[in-house]
Amino acid sequence: ESISINEQEEIVKHPFSLPDYCSEMTSRHRQYLEKRKFDSWKLEKEWGLLGTSHHGDYKLRIIAPIFLDDKIVSYQGRDITNKSPMKYKACKIDTEIIHHKHIVYGFDKLQEIRHKDRCIIVEGITGVWRLGAGTVATFGIGFTQQQALFLAKRQIKTAFIMYDPEEKAQEQAELFSNLLSGFGIKVKIIDISKEGVKDPGELSDEKAKLISKELLG
Repeated sequence: ESISINEQEEIVKHPFSLPDYCSEMTSRHRQYLEKRKFDSWKLEKEWGLLGTSHHGDYKLRIIAPIFLDDKIVSYQGRDITNKSPMKYKACKIDTEIIHHKHIVYGFDKLQEIRHKDRCIIVEGITGVWRLGAGTVATFGIGFTQQQALFLAKRQIKTAFIMYDPEEKAQEQAELFSNLLSGFGIKVKIIDISKEGVKDPGELSDEKAKLISKELLG
């Protein structure tokens, strides 16, 4: 079934709240980020990161609010124990203001870069944290038509897809490239296999800055 551009950002009319037992990140959350060579204080300030306690459905996760037009419309939680079968756990669909798979993570930060009609597209939120403003995430390789429509409606003219090097991810990158091209977006797939990392989130800060500058200007 086709989806019109006007339909894909439909806002649901129900109360929204962050998960239970959610507050400022603790030392345990920060240690997880620092171990992955992130500056936890910088990420907290730039992306509004929060953390959950050892209680509730989202226990021991870093909570990444998903902003759109300066409002929190959803969130995603990243497990910090490396023991949960679900590394990432999204906001329950019936409590999201906008379905997270109808938009992309990090879109508001495009306002901070020079060329606001360009973006780098990665799979996950950690890739966005590493590459910074100008990068958005599709919450995994299972991109949706609504996400393509969202980017088209929001006047993206050029996109650089930087999915993980693994074969399945690269196949999805090709499919997403074709979909975006159909909406008039110029697309280039970026191969990071030569960097020796499994995903963009593992890049060094120095390398990430170089890549962002090269692609986004």
